[in-house]
Amino acid sequence: MRNPRTTTLLTALLAPLLLAAQEAGLDERIDQAFGRATGWFVDFIFYQFDIAGVPVFWVLFPLILGATFFTIYFRVPGVRLFRVAVNTVRGKYEKVGELPADLNIVEGDQPDTIRVEGSEGEVNHFQALTA
Repeated sequence: MRNPRTTTLLTALLAPLLLAAQEAGLDERIDQAFGRATGWFVDFIFYQFDIAGVPVFWVLFPLILGATFFTIYFRVPGVRLFRVAVNTVRGKYEKVGELPADLNIVEGDQPDTIRVEGSEGEVNHFQALTA
């Protein structure tokens, strides 16, 4: 093996084989231990049965039942409050920049809010929803 390229190529090809033969690391041992301890629970949650030849997880039924219940209980908020959501994103409910005439301002600061001014910046509704 006089050629260094050949040595480098063989090392690059054989190194993964040597590394694969190592013992399981700490993370793999922890994963195996938790897998043995919680395997029965995972099997229970993801148990499937067939409905018209289609495998269905049983856990979907309580989720669908809960979603239906809360949709009816809160009177279909996804449809009923859609306009409120759009107006919130548009900023209709923001009063930023409007200061009352009798506001106490000392050197450009409001003394009542000085304790919260140390926080980093202000975020409007649209920035909070899209960040």
